[in-house]
Amino acid sequence: MKNAIKISLLLLIAIFTMQSTAEAQNRSRENDRRQSEFASRLWYGGGLTLGFTSSGNESLFQIGLSPMVGYKIFEPFSVGPRVNLLYSHYRINFSGDIESANAVSWSAGVFTRYKIVRNIFAHVEYEFENAAVFSYALSGLEALRRERNNFYVGGGYNSGGTWGYEILLLFNTLQPENDINPPFSFRIGFTRNF
Repeated sequence: MKNAIKISLLLLIAIFTMQSTAEAQNRSRENDRRQSEFASRLWYGGGLTLGFTSSGNESLFQIGLSPMVGYKIFEPFSVGPRVNLLYSHYRINFSGDIESANAVSWSAGVFTRYKIVRNIFAHVEYEFENAAVFSYALSGLEALRRERNNFYVGGGYNSGGTWGYEILLLFNTLQPENDINPPFSFRIGFTRNF
C-alpha cells in the first residue's frame, strides 16, 4: 500500500511537471510568434549628411546622421520616430584673426507615411529642432541655440526591395517668415524592408 501511494504521488508529480513544461513551451512559442510578427512589421531608414562650403573669409564643415524606424500598422501605412544629429565646424577670418567654433545640432520627431502606389509615398512629419547658429560678437565667434517646431508635408520615391534608396521633397508649414532659408527640405536616404 505504501508503494502504491508513493507511485501515485510520483505519477502526479510527473504529470504536473510535464503539464507545466508544456504550458511554458506554449507560452514561449506564443511570445516568439508575437515578437516575430512585431519585428516583421518594422522597417528602418535614414540618411547621412556630409557637406563643406567656403566663401571668402568663412567656411563650414558638417557631418550628420538621421536614423528612423517605421512600424507598418497595415501594409501601406506606417508610423515611427526619426532623429537627426549634425556636427558643424565653422571657421571665419575676421580682420586677420582666425576663429572657429564647433556645435552639435539635433532634432527629434515622429512621422507617418502612406504608400500611394508601390514606389510613391506621402510623408508627414512633426519635429522639434535644437539647432546651432553661429554668430560673431565683440567677444568673438560663438554658437547660439535656436529651438523651433517644424511640420513637414510632402512625398517621395522609394526604390523598393529589401534594401532601397529614397528621395523626399518636404515643405515646412511652420517655417518663420523672417527665416532666410527656403521652406523646402530635400532628403536622400536608404531604407530596409520599406
